Amino acid sequence: MNRNTIRSLLTHLISALLITAAAYLLSLLVYDMTSMSIFSSLEKSVDFELSDVYNTVADRRAERHLSSDVVLVSVDECPRKRIAEVIDAIGFFGPAAVGLDIFFNYPGPDDDYLLEAIGSCSNLVLPVMVSDEGLQGSYFYALLDHPQLGAVNLGAGSVRDVVREFKPEFAAADGRRIGSLPAELVRAARPEIFAALEARRADTETIYYPSTDFIILTADEIISAEGVLQPLAQRQIEGKIILVGNIFDISDMHLTPLYSMSGLHIHAYTLQTILDGSYIPRTRAGLSWFYALAACFVVVLFGVWLRLLEPGSHGRLVRILKMSDSLWLRIVQFSILCLLLVVGCRWFFLSGAYADFSHALLLTGFATLAFDISTGLGLVKGVQTVMYKIIKPDKKP
Repeated sequence: MNRNTIRSLLTHLISALLITAAAYLLSLLVYDMTSMSIFSSLEKSVDFELSDVYNTVADRRAERHLSSDVVLVSVDECPRKRIAEVIDAIGFFGPAAVGLDIFFNYPGPDDDYLLEAIGSCSNLVLPVMVSDEGLQGSYFYALLDHPQLGAVNLGAGSVRDVVREFKPEFAAADGRRIGSLPAELVRAARPEIFAALEARRADTETIYYPSTDFIILTADEIISAEGVLQPLAQRQIEGKIILVGNIFDISDMHLTPLYSMSGLHIHAYTLQTILDGSYIPRTRAGLSWFYALAACFVVVLFGVWLRLLEPGSHGRLVRILKMSDSLWLRIVQFSILCLLLVVGCRWFFLSGAYADFSHALLLTGFATLAFDISTGLGLVKGVQTVMYKIIKPDKKP
């Protein structure tokens, strides 16, 4: 390898490294690296992650899965006596466990029926909210004999936050550990799966949302207004984990990576995640930055190569590239952005893991900006001049 080749190679590499470093600094100064709201819908623009794209694309595939483990029961607008009848009927049908996601904050005229139904359902888990002030539940919990409780906290800090994760358990103000409603239902219905969840010792787990549907039954589909049990409902409930609550209550709607859905639906997806063991691993932070710097470096190196080409000294194809070097640079940049999204989605489809390309997408986006700035400042030509002084050209014989 002669001196001219070495000098040219070092000029390209050093220029690309300097511009990549400039792109990295620009990304830190100009843009919040944790935000990817440019890809999000308007309602989720405050809280968005690249993994939301993976979930959305995966959920739009033709492949669907109807859960054989979890059934939802809608008691929207049902009075308490009717809810009591539904709980009684569900208990008679032999479910693996029943979770109630409704709070009763004040006494009602039919509470005797409700308390009797709750007391007769031995595998019923009742909801509580865990806060710094303590446990908040229905007013009659003190009247029950050792009720089984499950926390229904969804982890989102506000209604604008997206529910992506769940906590298997919560620390109460009195020092007790309260399992989440889905975790407690799994404990009651599938102890061996609950043991596997406990063994992971994770503070939070990611909910797997895509391509799963659930059977939804109404009160009338379980027991008629005349008190007649529905045999079809028995086949759908027997041996399953049943979630009872409001599905269409607008005050209980929450943002998810897919769309807004009820808290009952989110508990169902959490349950399915635990039952299937479909926990989603994430890319390590160091590997994510490696992807980002590598993608940015490829774009910048291509731009440096185009910029240092001498007009008229190469073939026709190279002359065409040189004539519109800025356009070709942006084509390469766009191609890499698309490739990252496609690879990330395919990786999620095949392995169920998140490939965190968010830094790579953003840093690649800043690559052309850094390249344009460096060109205006004459960085590439400056490096070329320095390298020419350090490595003298070969003498002609």
